[in-house]
Amino acid sequence: MSDFIERLKHARIVRVLAFYLGASWVILQVVDVLRESLALPEWVAPVSIILLLIGLVIISATAMVQADAARAPVPGPAAASEGEAGLPVPHGGDGSFGELPASDVARLFTWKRAVAGGVLAFLGLFAVAAIAVMLTGGPLIGPEEIAADEAGLGVAVLPFAVTGPDMDVWAEGMVDLLADNLDGTGGLRTIDPRTVMARWRGRVDPGESPDLPTMLDIARSTGARYAVVGSAVALGDEVRLSTDIYDILSGEPMGTGAVEGSTGDVMSMVDRLSVETASAVLATGGGELPALRHTTSLTTRSPEALRAYLEGEAMYRRADFAGASDAFRRAVADDSTFALANLRLSRALGWLRNIGDDEARLALERALAFEGRLPPREAELLGIEQLLETQDFEALSQAASATQNYPDDPEAWELLGEAYYHQGDQALVSLEESLQPFLKAIELDPTFSPIYFHPIEITAGLADSARAYALRADLQEHSTDDGRAGRYDVFLDVTLGSPSTREAAIARIREEIPDRELFTGYFYGFRRTPASVPGDLAIAQELDRRGAANVGAQLLQSARLTEGRLDEALDLVFDPALSDEPRSSLLMLLQWSAWGEAPDDPRVRSLVTTGDCPGPLGCYATAIVAADMGEWQRHGEALDTYESFIADRIVEAGGDDAEGSQRAVERWTEERLWIDVARAYGQWRQDGLEGVPNAFNAARTIQPWASWAHNSRNQALRWWTAELLLAQGQAEPAARHYDSLWGAPQGAWFTVRLVGLGDAHRAMEQPSEARRHYQAFLEAWREADPEHVLVRRAREGLEALGDG
Repeated sequence: MSDFIERLKHARIVRVLAFYLGASWVILQVVDVLRESLALPEWVAPVSIILLLIGLVIISATAMVQADAARAPVPGPAAASEGEAGLPVPHGGDGSFGELPASDVARLFTWKRAVAGGVLAFLGLFAVAAIAVMLTGGPLIGPEEIAADEAGLGVAVLPFAVTGPDMDVWAEGMVDLLADNLDGTGGLRTIDPRTVMARWRGRVDPGESPDLPTMLDIARSTGARYAVVGSAVALGDEVRLSTDIYDILSGEPMGTGAVEGSTGDVMSMVDRLSVETASAVLATGGGELPALRHTTSLTTRSPEALRAYLEGEAMYRRADFAGASDAFRRAVADDSTFALANLRLSRALGWLRNIGDDEARLALERALAFEGRLPPREAELLGIEQLLETQDFEALSQAASATQNYPDDPEAWELLGEAYYHQGDQALVSLEESLQPFLKAIELDPTFSPIYFHPIEITAGLADSARAYALRADLQEHSTDDGRAGRYDVFLDVTLGSPSTREAAIARIREEIPDRELFTGYFYGFRRTPASVPGDLAIAQELDRRGAANVGAQLLQSARLTEGRLDEALDLVFDPALSDEPRSSLLMLLQWSAWGEAPDDPRVRSLVTTGDCPGPLGCYATAIVAADMGEWQRHGEALDTYESFIADRIVEAGGDDAEGSQRAVERWTEERLWIDVARAYGQWRQDGLEGVPNAFNAARTIQPWASWAHNSRNQALRWWTAELLLAQGQAEPAARHYDSLWGAPQGAWFTVRLVGLGDAHRAMEQPSEARRHYQAFLEAWREADPEHVLVRRAREGLEALGDG
């Protein structure tokens, strides 16, 4: 033991180890830099430590062997015998241990060999690491953590070129600030500033200003897809910050951003510049980024508001309206002046809760308050949104104009589709025509999920199951699995599916579909057609089970009318679920009046002739049905009461707030035109057609009201107008009026119109079209009384066409 300690002293092992540990620290720092710069695998660092530990053993052994060699006597002519002072090592053919001569050991463990071995070991390490990177397809430059599927989203913010006193700090400072603001914005991922600066310092000497190709090459070495090249210029107390954004793959510029302000407002300027820079990147939809609609509308100065908006926009595109609403609320909370975020919040809530929601209305009002900050196109589209929200007929012409001004803008076409869907029937737009703007919007932007909702409903109404299911498949591809988008597979299966498919869909409705979605998504969204009757019957039962018996009764009555089972439909007019709503019962009877005959039933006579009129719409319906029944005194009394109601409403709407009540006064003033309609209808039934069309045409200019009750009144008016036009020999405009009867959520208008279309096409000498409509109606009403006025009319029309 004492001999071993003596040998350690002679080897000066402490000084050797101290030197070795210091050298090892330097080597590890070099390894770390090379690993990061060359994007070598993570295992390079731990393997380096293992090599250094092995080296520690070798260095220690070398120090001791060389110390022993220095103390040993120089051998004379007689060679040392085998085993003298030897070190046990394996030798010989059998691998057994023996003793090497001390001189051989000293020649093996030399400082030169130890150092050379260490160098070769590390060179081999780096060679193997480089080969591993190439074999796995990874880059030899750029940080190892940047995977290939992420590289398309990376943004490298490079040091700014600076000019002016005290601006040097912004050269590298902007890298940190912009990278922090941009990270996570709209799917962007900024490259870590430390990685960017490591690449920069490896290529650019202090004080040097590299050219653009060099800067883009540095950005490329980080694994980025986009490069932000900027400058900061100070002129007195003013500072101008600007950026140019480049697509690294093509080397082409994508956009610019620039802000100016005082030196004391630099941080606010950085926020504004971040928004402009993000907008320029997102405007292209390059790489794997989604194409962002109308980036010029991103008028916020808050990166936090922008980030929340873009998060909401991504969810809105996927039809996740609940998540989108929350994100848009955060955006508005950060910046209440952010017009586009307010607009999107309004639309998301509209899809989530239906049109007319109070929070949605307030959000739209905030958007309109800051309309002046929007570019002209976005301001025009926002104006159309307002017209749609207030159900203003002007939305139709304004939306049509927008598609002419911006034919490549999917949102303009979507808004035209919305205008057609909600108001087009009153503008004599057919159901097929209402589909076309949506299809154009889908063609321009097929990944925007909300575009698909109404087209699915429309194609289901047209009984075009192939197209409806294809649209549903596209919606499912681009949307989330839950929320409103997830309901359409159920509603389609209920409307168009086979009996077994429908049964499974009904089971899912009982378990999955909330009440609101059942009302807005199915009852109001899908047309009542012969194909929908089995589903309508099942949904009516489900509504009754959920305590919504009044809506269920309306849906059930619609199904019976669609089948021509009129006695059962009339019983439902007096269903106990509707007994407390005489107005609803009276409005249901409007459809019988449209056919020219009120039901000859004592319950109807009692409903019409006794009691007070149930409000303005109830008085209108009473006057119409009374005219059908020849109850002319009651007809006049109902109109007088109706007039009084309107006068009272106008006084109440006037109030003290003239501006706030102006629209209400206008609407109740317009309502007077319906008195003229009811009076003209009575004249028609008593004396004939003279003067009637004028009153009907005037009423058609009235602004639509978004309720099934007003819709029922409007549908009846268009039927009467079509009948008058046909009687006057104007078959083509009559056909357009008949074909517009698709907007009601209840009743049999969509089926009954087939009779009128058959008559109109027969008058226009289009026998195949006429025959198709007659046959479709008779098939739907195959269980109806064969002597019903409409059945006789369709049958006689077919007979007039002869064999075809």
